[in-house]
Amino acid sequence: MKTKRILKRLGLFVAISAITCIASTLNTHGGMLYYADYEEGEILDEGSYGIGVEKGREHSVNVADTVARKGKRSVRFESRRDDPEVAGSPGRAELKVKRTKPIVEEWYAWSIYTGENMEPDVPEILGQWHASPDFDDGEDWRSPPMAVSLREDKWHVSGHYAPQRVNDNDNRRRAFSETIGKVKKGAWTDWVFHIKWDYREADDGGTGYVQAWQQVDGDGYEKVIDYKGPIGYNDERGVYLKWGIYKYPWNTGKCDQRTRVHYYDEVKIGDAEATFNQMKVSD
Repeated sequence: MKTKRILKRLGLFVAISAITCIASTLNTHGGMLYYADYEEGEILDEGSYGIGVEKGREHSVNVADTVARKGKRSVRFESRRDDPEVAGSPGRAELKVKRTKPIVEEWYAWSIYTGENMEPDVPEILGQWHASPDFDDGEDWRSPPMAVSLREDKWHVSGHYAPQRVNDNDNRRRAFSETIGKVKKGAWTDWVFHIKWDYREADDGGTGYVQAWQQVDGDGYEKVIDYKGPIGYNDERGVYLKWGIYKYPWNTGKCDQRTRVHYYDEVKIGDAEATFNQMKVSD
C-alpha cells in the first residue's frame, strides 16, 4: 500500500514536471505565430498557418541556395512580363497567410535581397497586407490598406484606412505615405513591423498604430515609421499578409518588360505577446 502511494506521488511529480517543461517551451516561443527560414527546402506548409502560393509558372516561386539571410536557403521570386495572369493580374509571384481579425495587434518581419544588377523599373509591391471585400454588402477588391514597394529604386511604405462599413478605393483615406531611402543592391534589407489594426478614428475609440524598423546590410535597425491613428478597412474579416512580387503597373501594359527577381528569408509573424527582439534577425 505504501509502495502504491509512493508510485502515485512519483507519477504526479512526473506529470507536473512534464507540464512545467511544456509551458517553459511554449514561453520560449511565446507570441510567434509563423516562422519560415526555408532551410528544409519547402516553399510552404499549408497546414501550419493556412498559407497559399500565387504563381504563374514554375520559375515564379522556388527555394534557392544561392543567397540566404541566415543558414543556406531562402525563397526566390521571379516575375516575367509574359507570365500568365494570377488572381486576375499579371506580374504576380507571392506567398500568403490566413486572415487575421479586423481589430488586432500583430508583429511581422522579413528580409529581402535585391540583386546587384537589378535596374530601376516601374513600381512593384514586395509586401502587402491585403483586405477581403464584403461582397454581400456590394464591396469589390480594393488596393491593400498597407504595402511596401520599390519605386525607382526607393523603398516606399503606405497605409490607408476606411471606417465606413462599405468602402472602395475612392472613399478610403490615407493614413501615411513614406519614402524610406534608396534600396541597397546586393545586400539584405531587414524589416520589422508592429501594427495595431484598427480602422476606427480616435473619436470612436480607435487605438491603431504602425511602427516599422529597417536594417540594411546588418548595420543596425532604424525606426522609420511611427504612426498613430486608424489603419485598415471596416471589413468582416481582417487582412492577410502577402510577400513576393506584385508588378501591378503591368496591368496597364504601358511599362517596361524587365524580369524581376527578389529573395526573401526570415519571414515571421507574431501576436500581441511577441517582442521586437523575437522578430528581428539575430546574427
